[in-house]
Amino acid sequence: MSRIIAGAAKGRALVVPKSGTRPTSDRVKESLFSMLDARINDWSSQIVLDLFAGSGALGLEAISRGARSATLVDNAQIAISAMAKNVRSINAPAISDHGDSVEVVKADSARWLDRDLGRDKRYSLVFLDPPYELENDEVEKLVAKLVTKDLLIEDALVVIERSARGEKFTFPESDFELVADKKYGDTTVIIGLFIG
Repeated sequence: MSRIIAGAAKGRALVVPKSGTRPTSDRVKESLFSMLDARINDWSSQIVLDLFAGSGALGLEAISRGARSATLVDNAQIAISAMAKNVRSINAPAISDHGDSVEVVKADSARWLDRDLGRDKRYSLVFLDPPYELENDEVEKLVAKLVTKDLLIEDALVVIERSARGEKFTFPESDFELVADKKYGDTTVIIGLFIG
């Protein structure tokens, strides 16, 4: 069972899709958000993008901690249904000062990034948790789209989850400074700071 760890919705259970996703364990989530808490002074300024969102656990954890908004993107209907239930369960709009705090989007993450999203939406925190089978070069292309589409504000944090057994993922040094590269059992969490 997955739960919200901290904030306004602390302890609330989250619905996890029965298939097609690999939920971030509460242990990894707790460690990840501990690292983020050390870098984020004001959660209320955070505009969050959660790609390959699954249950939406990472984006909704940020909302519970006070993030301004979160966009949760996944292409599986089972994930969209789970996210919709989770948004209702944590009463997302009510725990935020912003009425429209969570947007759930049914789309392929790569294709969604290819759309012309306009320049009014730029993100300060991005979670990128693709299936482990997705090769690193494909993940690198997704990170490159975040940069070339001008979707990141200065000093945005990009969090990537990969298999600890797979080839090591590295951020492009021209655009990112490595903040963390931590292994938790089968999972590696890599955090990059966007330096543009």
